[in-house]
Amino acid sequence: PQSVQAHYELTEVRQPARVILDRQQKLSDDLKLFSTEGERIIVSSEGDVCPQLDQSGKIDLTATLKAVVTQHNINHLWVEAGATLASSLIKANLVDELIVYLAPKLMGSDGRG
Repeated sequence: PQSVQAHYELTEVRQPARVILDRQQKLSDDLKLFSTEGERIIVSSEGDVCPQLDQSGKIDLTATLKAVVTQHNINHLWVEAGATLASSLIKANLVDELIVYLAPKLMGSDGRG
């Protein structure tokens, strides 16, 4: 059997857009995500989409994600998030499906990954 990768030429495969939430403007140009193909949408005060803030000055995830999907014609989002963002998305009722990957070892906040 032929592999999917061998069957389709790379020019035929559409890579999904990467939406990056950078609330502290700490993205470095040397990150791997900037050297790979595909559209990147940066959500930051200096990015492609400016985050919407709530009354307390925190990012309003519902309004911000609505702006992203509307401006960039996105139908589905796959979110790779840490515990804080994942928890915020769940609390805001923005999660339809949850897939959890667990590492065999927990290292804590000081662990190197």
